[in-house]
Amino acid sequence: MHSKQRALLVGAGLPGLRYLPAFQRLDGKWCELAGLVGSAAAAGFPNIPRFTQLDTALVALQPNVVIVTAPPPASLPLARQAARSGATVLVEPPVMISLAGWTPQSHDGRIFVALPSHFAPGLAGLIVEPPAIERAEVDLVCHQSATDFGPWQQFWNHSGGILHQHALAGIALAVRLLPRTAVLKCTGRRWHRRQHSPAEDAIDAEVLFTDGRRLAINARTDAPTDLHRRHELRLIRRTKVTKIAGRNLEAGLAERSTAPSETELRAQMLHAAANTTEGRAEHPSLLGLRDLPKTLEVITRVYSDCTVAR
Repeated sequence: MHSKQRALLVGAGLPGLRYLPAFQRLDGKWCELAGLVGSAAAAGFPNIPRFTQLDTALVALQPNVVIVTAPPPASLPLARQAARSGATVLVEPPVMISLAGWTPQSHDGRIFVALPSHFAPGLAGLIVEPPAIERAEVDLVCHQSATDFGPWQQFWNHSGGILHQHALAGIALAVRLLPRTAVLKCTGRRWHRRQHSPAEDAIDAEVLFTDGRRLAINARTDAPTDLHRRHELRLIRRTKVTKIAGRNLEAGLAERSTAPSETELRAQMLHAAANTTEGRAEHPSLLGLRDLPKTLEVITRVYSDCTVAR
């Protein structure tokens, strides 16, 4: 990267707001927020130009990096539109809910799934040289209450279940570290406890791959408060267990007490996106859109194959 990069934020609501502290942390040093599309609140950036249409913003700003925080089904078309302009694109997960109708396009190499937790300490090295794993375990406990679901959140929550919205980062990391083999079968149960939102389910499942490796997923919404939230991944080979801990994997391979903040990880992700060249990611923690279908295959099999308990 030889000059300061211009970034464009597309979308609204909480996911968009999470980027504002990261840009404030960067303080315009190598990547600055040059524009907003949609109704994303930006009280900290009162002088940032706002646009109602993405195409207008792309022509006016010619951004290097575009961040799409709109929910599916709008997110993928917006990301592809930005990628066709030549920008590197970060798009908030889940991006899409299923692979129905999925057809790769030529500019998809410029699109990356926004997973800041994959930038946690030590994870880049794991992704470059995955350890020998016999079994991976994703453990998620999140908190949901009636106050969490205003009109905007309800709209977002039409975008899949707990695995799409809360556990995708851990599942995607496990899939990145496991050898690329097909899903043989999936067993387990899922419970529908939908008092407040369509995403409010609990899942206890095990995925068996054709090479004999296994991925266990335990995801629940019964944390008493948000302070009790956790999202962790365990990598197991015989008696050796490698734990990636945190409320959202943010401790990585380090101690919880030294875990970077979400703002720090998001700033690292922005830096990595700004340093891509012709769609080629220089940082291993960036997850390309073309690698997302493998994760969605796992999630789809869990939802389709598990026994439903009500």
